[in-house]
Amino acid sequence: MKRLDNNLNNIQDVALITSLADVNTDLITMNIGKFIGKGTYRTVYEYNMNPKLVIKIEPDNTSCNLMEYTLWDEIQGLTGQLSWVKDWFAPVHYCSPNGKILIMERTIQSYHKTRPNLVPNFFTDVKSDNFGWLDKKFVCHDYGFIWRFIKYEKKWQKIEW
Repeated sequence: MKRLDNNLNNIQDVALITSLADVNTDLITMNIGKFIGKGTYRTVYEYNMNPKLVIKIEPDNTSCNLMEYTLWDEIQGLTGQLSWVKDWFAPVHYCSPNGKILIMERTIQSYHKTRPNLVPNFFTDVKSDNFGWLDKKFVCHDYGFIWRFIKYEKKWQKIEW
């Protein structure tokens, strides 16, 4: 997983590219696929370059994308008795330098599969829309706001989906 760096030579390169409306349109339509959903702070689209991924666009400065990126980066280092934590999160692939764009693995909402009755206690915004399936794993794909993620405890909360 990588946070994207600004690889343009200087601010003039950025200004030139962003001043070209047709280039902006091409970049957007090349990357942004069909609309998937909208939350309070972000809008989610299919990633045209790989439909197994989604693009989360955060227009305001809520830092949800940066939080997901930072949290995913942190839990990648968990090993041993803490490695179970990784299994509960949809992987992040990229985050733009300013955090406005995040690319994450796409989960599937399957109502044919039985959801677990318990999820880790560090999840605070526990609702059906924030979880989905990656193959056979049930994961959280919206973890931009986790306030209790201070300890990696095997403490659980019962959920009624």
